[in-house]
Amino acid sequence: MLLGRGAEAVVRLVDGRVIKERVKKGYRHPLLDEELRRSRNRKEARIIRKLRGLNVPRLLAEGEFHIELELIEGEK
Repeated sequence: MLLGRGAEAVVRLVDGRVIKERVKKGYRHPLLDEELRRSRNRKEARIIRKLRGLNVPRLLAEGEFHIELELIEGEK
């Protein structure tokens, strides 16, 4: 189920997990696009890990261009 779509990513709910996938940009050079998506994904995952213990979703898995988070019930 699609939860949201932004300029950088598509957020879906799959099997009780929130999956945020950074989408490919056709207007960027492929090597630059991959590096930007990969580095932004790593940075976001690192920040989420540092915030453990606060009211943020737990990082369940990290891929090259996506992260999987626990679902926190409530309003967006």
